[in-house]
Amino acid sequence: DGWQFGEQGLLLALNRVLDLDGIAIEYGAGDGESLPLTIEQLYRGGMTCWLAETDETRRESLRLLYPKATIEKQIAWHEFMALGWPVAVVVIDIDGSDSVVMREMLQSGVRPALLVVEHFDRHYPIATSFPDPIPQWMLGIKLESGHAIQDTAETLHAIAGKFGYERI
Repeated sequence: DGWQFGEQGLLLALNRVLDLDGIAIEYGAGDGESLPLTIEQLYRGGMTCWLAETDETRRESLRLLYPKATIEKQIAWHEFMALGWPVAVVVIDIDGSDSVVMREMLQSGVRPALLVVEHFDRHYPIATSFPDPIPQWMLGIKLESGHAIQDTAETLHAIAGKFGYERI
């Protein structure tokens, strides 16, 4: 169920099992048309959603498609934390700076029950030629496939693990 390697379906299933309570956030929401939101089914199910997207044209598209969502250019995590709202799930998919946003969020005190962060696939045909961890200067570089170089799952897990997260 769902797209993006089953992420939508996985989030729906985990939500059903865990009965998550709180806000769903998607950081790097895109336009909602060319690629649907990973948290779209949570939005359709009535969960309060915040969407962060730096591109103004994409934000306008998101406003039309998801009128009940809060849509921002970026999320000021310390300000968000001050609201005191529980966070059920955060999806970070920004093609390069994912680890930076995740670290800022966790350091601010925001602790979602579920954290989904896009990472560089070590099984990508040329990924084995890249160092691990990926040097900061390489993050975000576009490859011929259209994918961007991002931190690996191992690097993201090392960061999140310091805040008590386990990889599933």
